Amino acid sequence: MSTTAITKGSVDVLNSLLRGEISAQEAHEKALALAGDMTANEVAELRRISAEHTGTAEILRTEVFRLGGAPAGSAGAWGAFARAFQSSANLLGVSTAFSSLCEGEEHGLREYQEALEVATGPTKMLLHETLIPNQRKHIAALGVLASRHHSG
Repeated sequence: MSTTAITKGSVDVLNSLLRGEISAQEAHEKALALAGDMTANEVAELRRISAEHTGTAEILRTEVFRLGGAPAGSAGAWGAFARAFQSSANLLGVSTAFSSLCEGEEHGLREYQEALEVATGPTKMLLHETLIPNQRKHIAALGVLASRHHSG
């Protein structure tokens, strides 16, 4: 396979991950509509995770640029689905909203793990050392929030 084909494949994978990060950030912002039903700590945690998704999107944009590609500008069709799904979850309450976000984070983790299998060089290191561990932290944090809210 040529270097050009490998680079294009990497850019495509990175743009797919970028769309996922944009979608995740939008879903977390959507969930913040329920802030009035959350504790200050829950709101702070949701904002922290949302900010991390924004930062990760910026890292992915930079990586796409580094490879000579054009970064995705929006979440695309997946983002529209995620926003609708999150809005529906929000209607069912905070616990369901947190569970929905957790499911989205688990989906993102699977996408990162799949990307790790085809990534090379700095992209592989970024996935392994930063992006995958961050996803795992988000899943753990949202799981705790969902269970606390459910039992509270």
